[in-house]
Amino acid sequence: IYCKQNGINEQIFGWIAAVSCILGALGGFCANQVEKLFKERLLMLFLPVFYMVIAWGMVSFRTAVISFGCLVFFYCLTYVLYFDYINRLIPSSKRATLISVSSMVFSFYMLFIFPLVGAVGESFGLSKAFVVLAFGATGVALINTSHSVLSRTLKSPAAHPTSAPTFTALSRFRARSRTLAPLSSRAAAAARAAPPA
Repeated sequence: IYCKQNGINEQIFGWIAAVSCILGALGGFCANQVEKLFKERLLMLFLPVFYMVIAWGMVSFRTAVISFGCLVFFYCLTYVLYFDYINRLIPSSKRATLISVSSMVFSFYMLFIFPLVGAVGESFGLSKAFVVLAFGATGVALINTSHSVLSRTLKSPAAHPTSAPTFTALSRFRARSRTLAPLSSRAAAAARAAPPA
């Protein structure tokens, strides 16, 4: 409907859909290489930001086609990474439960989001509906970024000043122990080698 409102017929939309399917297959294929290159922490931090940018790109039809292709690419990439993380981090006894709960939560959110976006699109136009989605994606990206920054700050030694001197003293003690260990072993060897009085 969004394409028809902007003068795109079914044939051109078919080509757009075909290219998006190729991009989706490419996203799933290169998920392993992307994970090795950027690691889990960076992916979890920046993937919501990418979705936010894509959502704002869907507002204007000038960038909607490119944003749609990027959306399919990142969706397939995220799908593969998500199940890879579940298989590696979650024990097999709890994996099925987590997947079921995840699917139920996704369906629960879609139960509210789809009718809301459809009502906004029918009343004010699809561009306004994409604005609502863009604001939602922006909120999710901000929450994820603030949570990641806060958790990293709490884990840093600077956030616990009382533990910093203890850590420094412990490091110095270990360094001195490593330095004195060869000396004590040499002294013991010399005492054993000395003739009895």
